[in-house]
Amino acid sequence: MANDTLNAAARAMTALANAKIRETNVKKESFDDFIRRRRNALEKQRSTISLYTSPILVMTYFLAYVIHQVKSAAEYARSRKWMLTAIPVLGVLIQFTLLVEGAHKEIIYRVQNLVFWYCYWICLGIASSIGLGTGLHTFVLFLGPFIAEVTWAANKCGNLDFEIFGPNRFRCQPMVTESNSISVWSVLNKVQWESFFWGLGTALGELPPYFVARAAALSGSRSEELAQLNALLEQSPERMTMKEKLLMTTHRLLHKLGFFGIFLFASIPNPLFDLAGIICGQFLIPFSTFFGATFLGKAVVKSSIQTIIVILLFSQDTIETILNITQDHIPYVHDKLENMIQRQTRMLRREKGKDAYDIGPVRCQ
Repeated sequence: MANDTLNAAARAMTALANAKIRETNVKKESFDDFIRRRRNALEKQRSTISLYTSPILVMTYFLAYVIHQVKSAAEYARSRKWMLTAIPVLGVLIQFTLLVEGAHKEIIYRVQNLVFWYCYWICLGIASSIGLGTGLHTFVLFLGPFIAEVTWAANKCGNLDFEIFGPNRFRCQPMVTESNSISVWSVLNKVQWESFFWGLGTALGELPPYFVARAAALSGSRSEELAQLNALLEQSPERMTMKEKLLMTTHRLLHKLGFFGIFLFASIPNPLFDLAGIICGQFLIPFSTFFGATFLGKAVVKSSIQTIIVILLFSQDTIETILNITQDHIPYVHDKLENMIQRQTRMLRREKGKDAYDIGPVRCQ
């Protein structure tokens, strides 16, 4: 009996000693290591969440964010009581001026139509550049055909004295009886604000990648795109594809040129410009530097270049030159090309049959 008691006590002491040995062998995790491990686990978990794989979860977080922003805006307005008074008073004044008859009513409607018109082009510009390269190409679908339509209308009327939006759009003025020469610069001046505000929208559409990368940098993490770029830095140039070499070139130029590098990449059609926003956000480039260069490049330079190209392609002289060349060298192509241009003209003008104007200028009666 005593031997059994002694053996049990010995086994208990041995187990306790082994437990202490294991405890001393295990390295305690520091707080910084725990935070790092937890952050990596959360980043890995977030990488598996998308609108396609977890639509309910994504929409729940989106609605929660919208509600939070609305509450923040309400609290901001509540803290500034002049806003709570000024906004209703301004709304009442605008409604009163619209109800009262007078010459001012036409001016208000005119200003309202202009605001909606230019906001329309800003929204199209945002849709063109937002979404990390997956946005809608609104220049090809909207702005380009609009500029071509203005160019054709100018050739028809022989002048630029016509409206480009509203119920009387593209209607020649009946008092104009002589056909004047239409230059590229005059047509560009006619559509410059539409092109400018579309370019402004494309600049605004480049801000989400910048802010996302900036928020990731401030939180101590890195975006997936920048992680891929860092992996490319460790590879040899011989093993890179053409796209990867372009990414590396973009990265080096942005680091070397700064503001002028952003301006250069924003001034030309560049599908890799989203990477510029990610790099600038990750390295905490000031917002004024990034948006200033992007705004000048896209709204001033790039949109103007694209507009001039469309005007040159659809001007009367260019079309006649192309038709003459094809008629002299490729008659078969000339007939098909002329029919296609006439058909496209009717589609853009929303006219049918004999009422559609020809390629050459038609004198307004």
